[in-house]
Amino acid sequence: MADVQNNGEALSATLHLTMYCTSIHSLMIGLTHHITSEHPMAKFKISKSRAQLLATLEHIIGSNCYKGNIQNYGPGGFHEGSGRDFRYPLTMIDENGEKIKRSSPAATDVSPQILSSGYYAFGANRLQIIHALNEVLEYLEEHKGLKV
Repeated sequence: MADVQNNGEALSATLHLTMYCTSIHSLMIGLTHHITSEHPMAKFKISKSRAQLLATLEHIIGSNCYKGNIQNYGPGGFHEGSGRDFRYPLTMIDENGEKIKRSSPAATDVSPQILSSGYYAFGANRLQIIHALNEVLEYLEEHKGLKV
């Protein structure tokens, strides 16, 4: 009788675990969809002057990356120290759905529609940097009286 009760408890625990794993799987699918280029934030309407400001701000942020574990050797094999600054590339999506990567100069010459799709790719994840900077500007305009 105890074996039947234990088997019932084990079955119940297995069902709960299966439901939990299914919920996590659904959440992961939702998150994966959230970070794809079809994300509703991927493109939005902005004026040309605002797009130029966003491109300039993005370039400042993207130019402040540092990788500490690079070993720098100069002429003659002289070790010049560890670490190196680098520009994180901005990825944008054009009208045809093709990726455009930009490191320099700032993407001020890109159309506002293409720029609005700009993101930083981190493996399978994306940081929608242009959208985030636009949100920062909107916050400052609304709450701090910034005039852009």
